[in-house]
Amino acid sequence: MSAKLQNTLTINKYMSQTFRKVHLPILKKIREGKLKLGSGDKKDFYNCSKRKVPVDKRFNSVESFLTHLKEEFIRIAQETEQKTKNYLDKHIMKLLNMNEFVGMSFSLKKKMKLDYLYYKGVSDYINRIAESRSLVPVFFTYTLPSEYHPTTTYGCRDGEERCWNKKYNSELTIRDGYKLLQKAFRELTRYFKKKETNKNLLEIPYFRMIEYHDDFTPHLHAVIFLPEYLIEIFEKKFHRIRKDYGLGKEYDFEVLEDKSKGSGYLLKYLRKMMLSSNEESLYILDGWRKAHGIRLFTHSRTFLKRKDFEKILPYYIEDIEKNRYKDCL
Repeated sequence: MSAKLQNTLTINKYMSQTFRKVHLPILKKIREGKLKLGSGDKKDFYNCSKRKVPVDKRFNSVESFLTHLKEEFIRIAQETEQKTKNYLDKHIMKLLNMNEFVGMSFSLKKKMKLDYLYYKGVSDYINRIAESRSLVPVFFTYTLPSEYHPTTTYGCRDGEERCWNKKYNSELTIRDGYKLLQKAFRELTRYFKKKETNKNLLEIPYFRMIEYHDDFTPHLHAVIFLPEYLIEIFEKKFHRIRKDYGLGKEYDFEVLEDKSKGSGYLLKYLRKMMLSSNEESLYILDGWRKAHGIRLFTHSRTFLKRKDFEKILPYYIEDIEKNRYKDCL
């Protein structure tokens, strides 16, 4: 690589060798204004390339910056949706009891609802197993430090809801923040798989989700189920990892008294995101997670597979409609 190109582009440490060889010339064209994001190759380059010009210099205001991100996320979600629809339009489903053919359709709103119901089914299942083992649910939140946030609500002028964050590091991306949260969570759970910590080597069930702030910086919510003798040790390790990884000063840690409410603590965040009546917000959420390779919901091992859940889904919805689960829909 030429010295001139090295000065122009800062290479992301997460880039693969193939990405560097194939796409760096395209990134150079983007910097020179010869190629616009979203045209030509459909890779999400603003995730992978590091920008030399600070964000507050590239946009006239915080509002224009956030509007730009929303438009990008909507574009990514709609492009993916159109590909799915094009694929489905080429395939038809024959009705066995009628001599007719119908096209298969795709709806992002319906998919989000189906995903939410699956996440709820998994979290309810894990919660019940944990409750049968007399495990205590612990809810906690990890956030990212100030340098990951391009905007802030602190120190703004009168009339400004958000303003530029002077501590923001433009070398850090949303994906970098997501990877840091993942790494901290893995370190936290791995510690409790060791025999010296977990003397009986019991499986520690959990489920966690990723949510975004108003400036689309991610943070992590999780519920983990522990035997009582591990809670104090877990809390100390939670704070140690938060400091060692340089995570945000804003956090949450709460031992839940009602062992049956663990899933409800997390589902309220998922409900807000995935069951929104605002279609635009669903596209923003879908584009945001696809643009940055984010998994909204992950969990410990369970025997409830997605294909099996979809078979029992009609009965599950029937239970919901009868209000057997008060914390959903």
